[in-house]
Amino acid sequence: MGKRGMGDSGFRNMRQVEAYLKAQGYKGSRSTISKHKRQGKIKKVNGRYSKESVDKYARTFLQVEGGIEGRIALPEDDLDMAGLQEQKLRAEIAIKRAQAKKAELQNEILLGKYIKRSDHERSIAAACGVLEAGLKHFFKLRAQDMIELVNGDLAETTALVVYLCEHLDLELTKFAKMAPVEVEIDA
Repeated sequence: MGKRGMGDSGFRNMRQVEAYLKAQGYKGSRSTISKHKRQGKIKKVNGRYSKESVDKYARTFLQVEGGIEGRIALPEDDLDMAGLQEQKLRAEIAIKRAQAKKAELQNEILLGKYIKRSDHERSIAAACGVLEAGLKHFFKLRAQDMIELVNGDLAETTALVVYLCEHLDLELTKFAKMAPVEVEIDA
């Protein structure tokens, strides 16, 4: 016979099972283990509780005193299970953080801190339309002044470019200081 009360074929009674589990570092009162026995979580086979079935029962339904480190012997598959549990916990934490970030973003959207991309693009398109209209108006209004400025002489091209750049700067300044403009776009 090996350990006290356990032969090669397992444990004879629940007291031996309880003593073995306690020695292995598992938490489990006599009433808890008895309740689990009534529920069929631990069973006798050929009048005995096998060590393998007791170990499997303990890993599945009982907690270890002081966590995983408190246990005397932890089989290799339990180490893998602990790693999987840690991965699962980390994944759950990442999901919770992402959900919190999403909720925060939605709250900021409701507070008006963000605008829709389509609204922004529509605003930019409208502003460009206003700039285009302003420049075309300038060209139509000042075309005669430009012709008179150079007297039809190609040698005066530099003076014309300076004149155009100055007025472009004025139009861009007006554009930059422009108050918001609402433009209806027929779709």
